[in-house]
Amino acid sequence: MKFTLKDFYFARAALSNLIQKDLPVKAAYRLGKLAKKAESLLKDIEVHRLQLIEKYGEEVKPEQEGEASYKAVLPPKQPEFEKEMTALLDEPAEIDYEPMSLDMLGSLQISASELVALEPFLKE
Repeated sequence: MKFTLKDFYFARAALSNLIQKDLPVKAAYRLGKLAKKAESLLKDIEVHRLQLIEKYGEEVKPEQEGEASYKAVLPPKQPEFEKEMTALLDEPAEIDYEPMSLDMLGSLQISASELVALEPFLKE
């Protein structure tokens, strides 16, 4: 099935939370497989995000002595960074996964924000 990298990027916290819960065995199996595939894609996204920070970021000096400096994308460069990051997240990600029905989750309580984040991977 076709997804975008954005689907995985915005579902990462909800998926991580969901696989920690007690689920019916079939749902746990399918979500576990999805989580493994997502992990690989998320690592790739992170590599590219860090490359963009390296490209557009500037060295920021710490406010307190003893803290390490770091790179950050400051407002003048944010539009370019966001444009490239959006283009990356809009890339297709075709994986072997068919959205699972909400019924497979059994009586699991899940928040509305988690449902929204997981929407591409679920069906009614």
